[in-house]
Amino acid sequence: MIGIAYFIGLWSFWGATFGQRIFKLRIVDANTMQPIGVGKAVLRYIGLFVAFLVCFVGVIWVAFDARKQGWQDKIAGTLVLQG
Repeated sequence: MIGIAYFIGLWSFWGATFGQRIFKLRIVDANTMQPIGVGKAVLRYIGLFVAFLVCFVGVIWVAFDARKQGWQDKIAGTLVLQG
């Protein structure tokens, strides 16, 4: 439960986890480029779980996708931006 609260809370309120903040990454809505809310953060967490279940293929997908979206981003409609 702590892990779920950590990711969902930080994604929705700060736009990034502590590790993502170190690398100046932020998570935004793919359509509006605005910060995501709790609903999209929950969807992204569920998508991350799915991406991990399939031998991390959903996470590795970022390397081959034109928009650099993993499965978790496609499921939630989010993007990870740098800067």
